[in-house]
Amino acid sequence: MSLDGKISKELATARERAEAGKAGSMETYLRTVQRCAQRVGVDISAQVAEIKKAGYRASVPVELAIARESAEAGKAVSMELDLETAQRYAQEVGVDISAQVAEIKEAGYRASVPVELAIARECTKAGKVVSMEAFLETAQRYAQKVGVDISAQVAEIKKAGYRASVPVELAMAKESAEAGEAFSMELDLEVAQRYAQEVGVDISAQVAEIKEAGYRASVPVQLAIARECVKAGVMERYLGTAQRYAQEVGVDISAQVAEIRALVQK
Repeated sequence: MSLDGKISKELATARERAEAGKAGSMETYLRTVQRCAQRVGVDISAQVAEIKKAGYRASVPVELAIARESAEAGKAVSMELDLETAQRYAQEVGVDISAQVAEIKEAGYRASVPVELAIARECTKAGKVVSMEAFLETAQRYAQKVGVDISAQVAEIKKAGYRASVPVELAMAKESAEAGEAFSMELDLEVAQRYAQEVGVDISAQVAEIKEAGYRASVPVQLAIARECVKAGVMERYLGTAQRYAQEVGVDISAQVAEIRALVQK
């Protein structure tokens, strides 16, 4: 097929897409045909402009309908993307769709609030507080857009989530402690304590027990790493950590520290 023939075919296909309200596909075909026309020095700017105008005009109601479907399903993120596309197409042909956009947004944000709250509630059952907090923030943002007060639901979900997550975080801290990974243990315990504080639960005894086990198990781990790092000359960092952990549980490791430092001179 000659380039002229390809140009005619691509323009015809672009026009079909335009008439079907598929502006995205139309734009793809028009980009292709414009490259071909440029190669043979053919001016198709008039045809391109005419097809674009028809395509954008036909695509506005299509995108609005898709946005409305997303809105009714409580899928605000998809709705917002669809509306942005519809607004871009409308702007291309000077059509005002602000009223339709406002109506769809109102419905979408309103329908999305219970969806986000439900997902947040599911996260609480699994002890996934970070995810819960993210979905609650989204729900609050949507609720604010339509003037809906969900403070009671948010408080109830947060309480359930923090309460369910305390034992999860304590279990993770205990695993780190038993593995001699005191740094990870400390981070997990900080999170557990924050969640416990949110719901007024006292976990001081569990925290103390886990710390005792963790620091005690981590001392030999840090000493072993320090011994391996003697040749590289970076053992002091690990010795310092070992000494801090040993101090936490009242263990004297001065002899081991001295023995490792002596290795540097050998």
